[in-house]
Amino acid sequence: MKPNDDELMGKLKELKVNRTLDPKKKESIKMTIQKHAKKKKRPSKPKSMFIWLAASAIILISGVLLYPTITDDAVLPGDENQPSEETPTGTDDPGDQGGADSGGDDGESDDPSDSIGSGENEEGNEDDDIQVEELGEETYDIMIEGMEETSTLYLFRLAPYEIDYEIDDILSDYVIEDNSVKHHAEDEDAASFRLSVKENTTIDEVAKDFEEQYNEDYQDVTEMEQPSDVDSPYSGLSQSAVDTSGDTFDSFVGYYVLQVEDNVIVVEYNYMMEGADGIAPRLQEMVESFRERE
Repeated sequence: MKPNDDELMGKLKELKVNRTLDPKKKESIKMTIQKHAKKKKRPSKPKSMFIWLAASAIILISGVLLYPTITDDAVLPGDENQPSEETPTGTDDPGDQGGADSGGDDGESDDPSDSIGSGENEEGNEDDDIQVEELGEETYDIMIEGMEETSTLYLFRLAPYEIDYEIDDILSDYVIEDNSVKHHAEDEDAASFRLSVKENTTIDEVAKDFEEQYNEDYQDVTEMEQPSDVDSPYSGLSQSAVDTSGDTFDSFVGYYVLQVEDNVIVVEYNYMMEGADGIAPRLQEMVESFRERE
């Protein structure tokens, strides 16, 4: 050490203050320092809130992204009972057993409408109920008020009784109802004929019921008799009357009953009196046309 340094150190020692710090003041300074240190370490409240919100958003987004992956891999309780879409090796796909053919090799169909036409008529009747088969048409000449006219006959077959008949074009429209066939003109109120078959009975028994009804309901009722103006191979009875119950016009009503073996063909008719000259000859043509299928 240099001489000057020794001299300087001596002077410093002389200036040294041998004084200790007051204990209370020392404690106060210590607490102040500690408080200042805590304030520096504790983040501010707004900053803490921002950090919490950011963390929550990250957790929420992660959950949304991971949910599909978790559900795809998870096995739900009902999954064990669901049929497998895979076809085991060496077995046929169940969809091929019927497939688009819907009925297999037996040709049967589950559609109820397929049964109509084979075993049922348009009213849903069974095979033993009345039906109509259309056989075709042909032209013919008919006398109307003393004059010959050319018209069209439509040929029909009454099934299952195998009875054929013919009816004029203007009365060829028909509907099956109440186990009978109703032929009618375009205006049903103008003219209509109803055909039905009574099984295992006689014309006398059927005509008796009609006679009672006609005498009760109608006027100008004729006597029940064998029709003399009808050329038919079958024996029959007929009766006619006048129906005055209509609001605007009176009608001729009546019936024919024809014995065909053990059954009786019943023809009921109703037509306006004003149209009698055109309808009566056509009615007679139809009654005379009944024939059993050869």
